[in-house]
Amino acid sequence: MEDIRTDAVEPRRRARGAAFFQALIEGSRDAVVVADRHGVIRYQSPAVTRELGYEPESCVGRHVLDFVHPDDRAAVTRTFERADEAPEATTSLELRLRTRTEGWRWVEVRATNLLRVPAVRGVVLHTLVIHQRKVLELGTLAAKIDPHFLYNVLHSIAAMIREGKPADAVTALGRLRELMGSRLHGTGEDSMVPLSEEWDWVRDYLALEKLRFGSEMRVDIGPLPDDLGGVAAPYRIVQPLAENAVKHGIRARTGGGTIQLSATRSGDCARIRVVETGRSRRRPVENVGLGVGLETTRQRLQLHFGDAARLELTVEDTASTAELYLPIRPVAPTRE
Repeated sequence: MEDIRTDAVEPRRRARGAAFFQALIEGSRDAVVVADRHGVIRYQSPAVTRELGYEPESCVGRHVLDFVHPDDRAAVTRTFERADEAPEATTSLELRLRTRTEGWRWVEVRATNLLRVPAVRGVVLHTLVIHQRKVLELGTLAAKIDPHFLYNVLHSIAAMIREGKPADAVTALGRLRELMGSRLHGTGEDSMVPLSEEWDWVRDYLALEKLRFGSEMRVDIGPLPDDLGGVAAPYRIVQPLAENAVKHGIRARTGGGTIQLSATRSGDCARIRVVETGRSRRRPVENVGLGVGLETTRQRLQLHFGDAARLELTVEDTASTAELYLPIRPVAPTRE
């Protein structure tokens, strides 16, 4: 006969419940983790071998942050900090996890707080690999950059012809050919280049625009600090800031204006500033910063860096400032 005393029955019930819970998740196609309230892994399902290359036993006892990309750790930390505040609540996150071969894979994580469930007593993390989808998203966003750039430059060249500057238009076409031929990169998740390359590209782009505007457009490009030249930057991430300054600054102001480009270190980020100044605009300032280029830039920053990168825009009648913050990370070596 079963002992009905609470102190004897409860441990057996908890043990049976824990065994039942483990049986449910052992066969899951998702990689399932059970971590304690501090984020230390107590259980790892066998699916982690297929998805990330680890043996389950090698994960137990390690902290979940050991596997999370540095730029995504803050969101995971917040999830565990809120665990006690929201019993049995579920949070969804998209982040990057380290594989056994030192690469990164995008995953969707559903974190459920079961700390108060006796059979579990942990935070359960269901991990679904979404890497291919994220690669396609990044590729789609990056692919918008070159057509947008070409449209704006060709618009400027057409304006030179209309304004009776055919020689400048020919020069601009020549520079455009050299620019696209020497620096055209593939797009996609791995399209990260040194910030120094982005700096050179923006310098050449502004030189093209200056051919059209002449003395109405003044350009002041500061030196890129040596310790920031190798910072990893998504392909063509700075250029839309310069394009926005030309479109809503130089083109929109009576008498043109000045564009200043500078870079400094700000904490653990590289801060790139594009400032345009001049007389009052001929059209409302509320239209500034709402174009495809800047919106695409924001989306790409979020996909690449999460909360570790940001774009800030300050708009006034006689000036606007775009500040881009990139986490200081070196460009990863290309894997064959």
